[in-house]
This record gives sequence, structure tokens and C-alpha cells, in this order.
Amino acid sequence: MEKPMLKSNAALKGSYQGQTATLICNGPGLANVPLEFLQKYPTLGCNRITMLYPAFCPTFYFGMGANQLDTPEKRATILPVILDDRCEAAWINRLMIHEFAFTNKCYTWMGGKAYGVSGDRLKTWSKTPYFSVGIGYTMVYPILQMALWLGFDPILIVGMDHKYPPPEDKQKHFYKDDEGYASLFEVAPGPYTSAAWRRNTDGILAIAKAEFDKAKKRIVNLSNPTECTIFETGRLEDW
Repeated sequence: MEKPMLKSNAALKGSYQGQTATLICNGPGLANVPLEFLQKYPTLGCNRITMLYPAFCPTFYFGMGANQLDTPEKRATILPVILDDRCEAAWINRLMIHEFAFTNKCYTWMGGKAYGVSGDRLKTWSKTPYFSVGIGYTMVYPILQMALWLGFDPILIVGMDHKYPPPEDKQKHFYKDDEGYASLFEVAPGPYTSAAWRRNTDGILAIAKAEFDKAKKRIVNLSNPTECTIFETGRLEDW
């Protein structure tokens, strides 16, 4: 039986008001988070969180970079997640959404660069993230914009080590760069220095915290280890 069409992107505002959700980052520390915890609340995952499939499937999947979606081989690593009944919806770069037109689970989003925005304006917090979302240094930032739009509260964060490894370190995520199909994608993070990346990322995460504070909603960082000092911290066992 055909599934009903989803609401329009703009109509989703507040549709998950007051629900706890877990934003899953892809740092090495994610290996310290039990699978049972990841299955406790609705989850927001991105990029190579698909490496955990089929043992785990996020409730919401986010794919921003066109370079994550630009070949059939890359899309083949994402499609099983999106098509799984455990995944309620996915946000896909607007330039690549045509490759996912056969499913009604996918919404579009895009950073402002495609609209001619440049410089620090790219990092602006968006009040309409379904149209254009602020980006910068980490996927945590655009996902938090969408999470606030959807109404989630609180947002728990796991796997955010917030430590930029040296370029030669292949353990930049919970998987290695040459593990499984990870080699299909660019080796990331890129050639930033740890100090510069930390300073810039802290700046945009502070913007996110201020917006959640204004909305009287919480972001709680449960990551262990983590070097992020921007958000309130907590323990997995308390949630």
C-alpha cells in the first residue's frame, strides 16, 4: 500500500514539539555509546552514520554535501537507511534530490552558498532552515537549526569528541578512513589545524546555544570523551 505523502517542508515547524531527541555525531567517541541508548529516543544522524546500518538506523537522516551524494556508489550506501521503515524522513541537498525522487521520505535543504551568500553570512543561524540553512565547520550546526525548527527539546548529543586529529590520523570518526565503504568518500576532516578548527567551531556552536536559550530549549552534550565546553554536559546513565 502506498504511503501517504509527507507534510511540506515549511509545514513541519513544531511538529515534534517537546520531544527528546539524540543528535549523533560521528566522532571516535561514538564507539562508547551503547546501541541500546541510540535506540531509546528519536535520532538525528548524518553522513556516514550509515556505517552502523543495519544494526542501527537513524530516525532522521541528513545529507548536506553534494560530494556525499554525487555518485551511484555513494548513494547506494545511503539508500538502505532512507528506505528502512525505522527512518521517518531524510533531508537531502536540493541539488541532488532528484536522485531520491522515487521515495516520498525526502525533504530538501541547502546552504546559502548556492544562493550567492558568502563569507560569515554563510554561518548565519537560519529561521527557515527548510529553505536555506547556515553552515560552518560541523554538521552539528545545520542539524541543530532543523532540530529547533522541528521543535525537539531537549537535544542530546553523543559522539562529539570535538577534537580535530592530525591529517595522518585515520581514526577521525567512529570508523577508519579505509574501513568498509568509507574509502568511497573524501578523507575528512580536512587539513585544518586543531586550534583554528576548535576556535571556529566553538563560535558557531555558541550561536546555536544562544538560539536554543532564547527558545527556552536545552542542548545537553552527553559525549564522552568531549572537549566541547559550549553546551551543558551530562551522563548517558541519567538519560
